[in-house]
Amino acid sequence: MKNIQSLKIAQIYHDFGLKLILSVDGREWRDASKYIKWENAEDLTVDNFSRIEAEDFYQMPIISVKTGFHQPIPTPGKIVCIGLNYSSHSAEVGHECPAEPLVFLKSPTSICGPNQDVIKPVWAEKLDWEVELGVVIGRKAKNVSREYAQNYILGYVVVNDLSDRSAQLERGGQWTKGKSADGFCPVGPFLVTPEEGQSIDDLELMLSVNGVIRQNAKVSDMLFSPFRLIEYISTFMTLEAGDLILTGTPHGCSIGQADLSYLCVGDRVNARISGLGEQEIKIVEDINTLYQMQVNDGAGNR
Repeated sequence: MKNIQSLKIAQIYHDFGLKLILSVDGREWRDASKYIKWENAEDLTVDNFSRIEAEDFYQMPIISVKTGFHQPIPTPGKIVCIGLNYSSHSAEVGHECPAEPLVFLKSPTSICGPNQDVIKPVWAEKLDWEVELGVVIGRKAKNVSREYAQNYILGYVVVNDLSDRSAQLERGGQWTKGKSADGFCPVGPFLVTPEEGQSIDDLELMLSVNGVIRQNAKVSDMLFSPFRLIEYISTFMTLEAGDLILTGTPHGCSIGQADLSYLCVGDRVNARISGLGEQEIKIVEDINTLYQMQVNDGAGNR
């Protein structure tokens, strides 16, 4: 029996727990929770899915998606990010195009689901958006050449690399602290496994804020392709199954537009990539921290 060529992989809350669900067309979903282990990052392997044959898939029970999607992957061991990977974005922030990929890390605790409220920390003065193609690694990768990089990819996913520019650029140190608050990495709605021989160059990235399109580009506009990035990153560090690579954002961020304001409480950000679905988050106030600050201030005044 022929193996399923490409799958959409998602998680939903169902019967008081998370369920792994799979789909071929994005409309009819099947419950795979009893067929595939999907609890930790190390479960995200190419081998886990390469064994699924058509007869296995169609024996999985059909499940109704009523509650919306959770993040499609367990929390990764690491999130590896690439900066300035589109010439247009380099230009809008006043940088020359890098000769080599610019690599930095984002905390894994920043990951969240695709359609949830994201808290704007009280210290985040310049919260910005960044739609990106996410690449999920499907097996241990070290010193991988770009010719074989696709063999190490479990799938592709929509990511919004939320970034507070004040913490990232104005408070010393490296970029990580401006990109790692809880909720600063919305992922999903689903992970899509690569189809053999299918190019991703024509995948279109788009992001809108409150219904107004701010970013629009294609994967082919990248300076360094996902395959080149896997080759480069795996030279300097070992990539493990479940690791997430954020491949960079195109032009259209608030940081590069003098007439655009940064994100405020109440704003809605929609990020989508053709064939990979779309997500929408809402920016909300950090009520707990504000309350604690008021409590502490009141105690100090007594």
